[in-house]
Amino acid sequence: MITVLLSGGVDSAVVLHMVVERYGKDNLLAVSFDYDQPHKKELECAERLCNRYGVKWKCLSLRDVFAVSPSGLLDPNADLKKFSNAVVKNRNFIFLAAASGFSETIFIGSNKDDYSDFQDCRPESFASLAFALQVEIKSPLSQLKKADVLSLAKKFNLPLDELLTCYRGVSCGECASCLLLSEACDD
Repeated sequence: MITVLLSGGVDSAVVLHMVVERYGKDNLLAVSFDYDQPHKKELECAERLCNRYGVKWKCLSLRDVFAVSPSGLLDPNADLKKFSNAVVKNRNFIFLAAASGFSETIFIGSNKDDYSDFQDCRPESFASLAFALQVEIKSPLSQLKKADVLSLAKKFNLPLDELLTCYRGVSCGECASCLLLSEACDD
């Protein structure tokens, strides 16, 4: 079984497209996580995208995992103009660990712009975690900047208006994620 971690944002949508093109949809599962994030609208986007591709989709609840020590991303009043304020410590590691229970190969949509602020988006971190979990973790966008990912999304004719890459879940235009996407659009 091949699993794609699917947030409903542009990065994971590009990865889903790539995986469907290369491996087909029959042995593929897209997984999203409800971790009580304020941007739950991404989950709706993920489900719609899976329906569009005819890919099996599951949304797993991890609400209690981050309740003890929430980050700025989970605080509706946090200043999310800096990526460092949006870090949910080890979020991707937890997602990958959860997916490793039912998959031998997991794809994740982290890109080069994630590298500096998110330790759990780095290729060397994925290599260590893959070894520990005894799975293969693939991050095909890891050498691409957001502008490159956006170019791929356009090339693949992805429904950009149906995806959501916003920490607030409303395309606020002010959070770090929206600002990076806007910057990528200008490139």
